[in-house]
Amino acid sequence: MEWTSRQTNDGAFSSWLRTGRLPSQTASTVEVKFNPWHDPEDGQFTFANSGRYFGSWLRGGFTGGGGGRFGGGGATGTWDAADKRAKPKASSSQRSRTIGRVEAPPKIVPAPAPVPAGVPSPRASRQSTTAEKLRSVVRNGYEYQIDASGRTRRITGTLTMSETQLRSRRAQAQAGGVDRRTSDDGGHYIAARFNGPTEAFNHFAQDANFNRGRYRALEDQWARAKNGGKQVSGRIVPVYDGLSKRPSTINVWFSVDGALKSVRFSNEHREASLGK
Repeated sequence: MEWTSRQTNDGAFSSWLRTGRLPSQTASTVEVKFNPWHDPEDGQFTFANSGRYFGSWLRGGFTGGGGGRFGGGGATGTWDAADKRAKPKASSSQRSRTIGRVEAPPKIVPAPAPVPAGVPSPRASRQSTTAEKLRSVVRNGYEYQIDASGRTRRITGTLTMSETQLRSRRAQAQAGGVDRRTSDDGGHYIAARFNGPTEAFNHFAQDANFNRGRYRALEDQWARAKNGGKQVSGRIVPVYDGLSKRPSTINVWFSVDGALKSVRFSNEHREASLGK
């Protein structure tokens, strides 16, 4: 194309720099600019070499980053595709590095519930039950199972009657030790009238009302059966709370000529129920 003057050539070159197209001699006096530099976040124009370049020269005009052609007289391109390319997805390695920098929160492990003082833990109780060794003592035809603390845990035997009822006032007074109550008697597991031994293991701290009431009533029942010529045998199992040397409960199983019965006594001022 041929220009008629230097001024015309300078104007055409300046127009090309601003719009990206060469003006014709019949071009409109209205000049439309195209700037291929845009901010990929909001699509606004930016200065050259800032933001992102979304155009390329093609057949006398610029094409937008989305594939549409932008000429000097208007634009038919779109920024949608360009926006997608402006935000590339992180690679798996980049995601791994990012994840690696994030520390996981510490795992909270609840602390075990405290065990009250003087009460064995459940695990310790199971171990002591299975591993505890009881010593056996036989006196006057009765067998006593005694634990390491000197507490009687089981008494078995067949009752016999005694004309001479021997007692140990000292053993009766010391029964229960520090766990004995002021309202307790020094009771017998096997009464003196049934030839019960005088050693400490045949005594326990027994509520006075229980000793002189419910437990004596059971002993009277045994004595009547013996005086009637019947055979009476039984098993007595004291139950203790924690490390106490005073039993809280007395379980008794007995038979009269083979007829089995049972009774459970609370070592308190309460009634007991006889089983059949």
